[in-house]
Amino acid sequence: MADFDPYYVWLGIPPKHQPPDHYRLLGVERFESDPRVIESAADRQMAHVKTFQIGVNSADSQRVLNHLAQARNCLLSTDDKTAYDRQLREERAGDEPVAPLAAPPVKRVPQPSPRPMPSAAASNARHRPSADRTRALASARLAIGDRISVASAAGFGPVGALTEMLYAQGIPVEMTAFHQLPSGDETATFIRASDGAHAEWAMGLDADATQSALSAVIACANRLLAAS
Repeated sequence: MADFDPYYVWLGIPPKHQPPDHYRLLGVERFESDPRVIESAADRQMAHVKTFQIGVNSADSQRVLNHLAQARNCLLSTDDKTAYDRQLREERAGDEPVAPLAAPPVKRVPQPSPRPMPSAAASNARHRPSADRTRALASARLAIGDRISVASAAGFGPVGALTEMLYAQGIPVEMTAFHQLPSGDETATFIRASDGAHAEWAMGLDADATQSALSAVIACANRLLAAS
C-alpha cells in the first residue's frame, strides 16, 4: 500500500514527528535515565511490531524492528546515550525561538572594512541540517557468507549504520540482546539477533569496544545466513 505509514499506524507517530528520536520511537519520556524503563518500553514496542512480520507488511515490520533495535542499543549503552542526549539538547537549543531585543539608540560609528564573503563550503557547513549530527553516513566492505561487497548507509552510530547496510544487502539482522563485558585489555560483545525465521548468538572481541560490536554483528549475520 503506497500510503501505508508503519510508524503512524503501529506506533502512533504522525508524519510531522518523523523521523522520531529514540525516545519517541520507544514511547518514553525524552532523556529517560532508568535503563529498566527503556528496556521494557523497547520490548513492548518490538513485541507489537513483530505481530506484523507475516503478511503484506512484513518488510515494513522488519525495517521498524531494526530501527527499534538501534534505539534500544543506543539508549542502553552509557557512552552512546550520553552522546545522543547531547546531540538532542543541541538541536532543541537551536530550535528555541529567540526573544527580540529592544532596539539600541542609533549612533554613528565608523564603517568597518568589508569582510570577505564566506566560501560555499563554509556556508554549507554552517547551515547543514541538524539531522547530520545524529545520522552519520558510513561505508564498508562487507564479507558475508561467500559475498564481498561495498555498501554505505546512514544510521545512529556505527552499529546502526552497519545494520542498515546489511538490510540494504537483503540480510535483515534484528538485534534482540546486546551485552558488552571487559575481557582483560579487550572488550567482548555478545549479541543475539534474528532474521525473522532464525535466531543466533555471536561474539566479537577487540581492544576497541565499537570494533568489538561490529565484529559481533558481522559474525551473527554469517550465522543467520548459514542457518537459512
